[in-house]
Amino acid sequence: MILERELKDKIKEYHDALLLQSSICRLDRPSSRVLDIYRTFFGRPGTNTIVGGSARHMLDDAKDLAALRPPLDTDPLSRLLRDHWPFRGTPYPDPRDTTQHFLESHVKWIVIAITTVVAAILLVGAIVGLYFLKQPEAKLGMIASLTTLFAASVGGLTSAKRQEVFAASAAYAAVLVVFVSGNFDRDKG
Repeated sequence: MILERELKDKIKEYHDALLLQSSICRLDRPSSRVLDIYRTFFGRPGTNTIVGGSARHMLDDAKDLAALRPPLDTDPLSRLLRDHWPFRGTPYPDPRDTTQHFLESHVKWIVIAITTVVAAILLVGAIVGLYFLKQPEAKLGMIASLTTLFAASVGGLTSAKRQEVFAASAAYAAVLVVFVSGNFDRDKG
C-alpha cells in the first residue's frame, strides 16, 4: 500500500510538472524592442553596471526568455508603431535611464484611426472609381486590383488569419461586383 501511494504521488507530481512546462512553453517571447531596452538598461558600461559576472549574459539568447505580459495587439501595424513610436514618450524619473514610456492605449487608438481611414478609402474610392468607368474590361481589372490591395491591407494592418483575409476579400469583391452589376447609370435623369 505504501509503495502504491508513493507511486501515485510521484505520478501526480510528474503530471503537474508537465502541465507547468506546457504553460511555460506557451508564453510569448519578448519583442526585439523590449529586449533591446532591457539589454541597454542592464548592460550599461561604467562602474555602476547593474548586473555583472556571468549573469550579465542572461539576456543574450532571446529563446530563453519569456514575456509575462505581451502586448494585446500583435498585428503588424501595432508592432511597427511600438518599434518606431513617432511621439515623445514620458521619461522615467532616473536621469541616467533614457527609456521613454508611452501608453499602449495610444497605439491602439492610432491603429484604429489608420485602419478606419484605409477601409473607408478602399471602399468609397472603389465605388467612386467604378462609377465613372465605362469599359467592362477596365471595371474587371479595377475590381481585381482593388481586391488585391484590400487583401494586402487586411493582411498588413491586422492580425487576421489567412482564411479571414480570404473571406474578407471575397466579401469585398462581392460588394464591388454587386455595385457594378447594379445598373447605376449616371446618364439617367
